[in-house]
Amino acid sequence: MRSFGNIMDNAIEAEKNEPQKEIRLSLESKGAYLHITVQNRIKVPVLVDGKLPNTTKRDKRNHGLGMYSVMETVTQNNGAINIYEKDGWLIVDVLMLSQ
Repeated sequence: MRSFGNIMDNAIEAEKNEPQKEIRLSLESKGAYLHITVQNRIKVPVLVDGKLPNTTKRDKRNHGLGMYSVMETVTQNNGAINIYEKDGWLIVDVLMLSQ
């Protein structure tokens, strides 16, 4: 699933700048649904008004679209995605139909 790869790529990229590197991953099947949670450490808040920030990469034309693609995929698979910050973690929580 390309969306899962994008979520993991983002977490790995973010951890490159963190002094304490840690990524938490949880995958579980709940009936016909797949529940994925990816957490990565953050030292400062990254969400802007509870929404995804703009890309920090130089090539803004070809970057910064991945999470929007993830959200579209989740929606197309009758799922839900919640992105939030808690206790020094950025958390991406996905629940969607298994394929």
